[in-house]
Amino acid sequence: MGALTGEVRDNHLQALVNMASSSDQTPLILIVRGLITQETINTTLREMWNDPLARSTAEALAFESTSLRDRIRMPMIMAGREYITSSIAPQRLTLDQDQVLLATIESLFDAFVDKGTVTSTQAAQFALTWKGTTSLLGWGGLRSTLAPDLRGPMSYLLAHRFLRRGDKTAAAEFFRQSLADANDKPQLAELARVDLELLEANEGMVAIRSQAPNVVNLSIRQDGKLISTLAVPGSSATQRLPAGNYQLSLEDESQALSISPTNVTIAAGQRHPIAISWPAQSTETKDDVNSTVQD
Repeated sequence: MGALTGEVRDNHLQALVNMASSSDQTPLILIVRGLITQETINTTLREMWNDPLARSTAEALAFESTSLRDRIRMPMIMAGREYITSSIAPQRLTLDQDQVLLATIESLFDAFVDKGTVTSTQAAQFALTWKGTTSLLGWGGLRSTLAPDLRGPMSYLLAHRFLRRGDKTAAAEFFRQSLADANDKPQLAELARVDLELLEANEGMVAIRSQAPNVVNLSIRQDGKLISTLAVPGSSATQRLPAGNYQLSLEDESQALSISPTNVTIAAGQRHPIAISWPAQSTETKDDVNSTVQD
């Protein structure tokens, strides 16, 4: 809970990781140690509770209103969610992407910890793939050993990881693999299909969620020139845009709504969440903070 109060120190986090590593050498721990530097671990553990879903999870843990199993699982799942999000998203994930990510992490946790169906070799291959290796040492050796229900969502996350690394060719192949394995996962199939289309068209997408009770007009500008005006209903809307830098603003400022972020860099194949909210609630998001590709 120290992360919620900002009182956790690096040496405390180092001791926590050392204790987990010395007592547990499961594939999950091997992946963590192979993928992530101590500095990145510290950042992840500090940031993992700083959004509404994570805070509601922390509340359930604090009041012990969840099962003993979830008290063990959920901190690890929230940490994985934060690390992967910061590694694959230009800002934050959209709602549907986050849902796929959470389901994938839960499946991976079950495979790593509960069922023991993932071997140390597979864990090492995944770590190498995450670092950029697509040969037999990485994805080339791992791909055929995974069941489609796990390989599909993993491929989608890897596609966005490789996009952040600047490898569009490999990202497209991962999107195609995800789409091929997503027969019984309609949400994943739609994400992979659209993101592959965006990548091939050198386009990205803004995904807007609005708290306004009625239609709000969103202006999209590039270098000060009006590109388009999007009518956003009282829920959500999306807009495809060519890769580039854009400025966003609300045409009707009388509603006292705010938009975050107001400047966005659209990258091919990527989705960018935009929040339209009342000022008191807009600070709950981390949409204004650009993350970097972590080691």
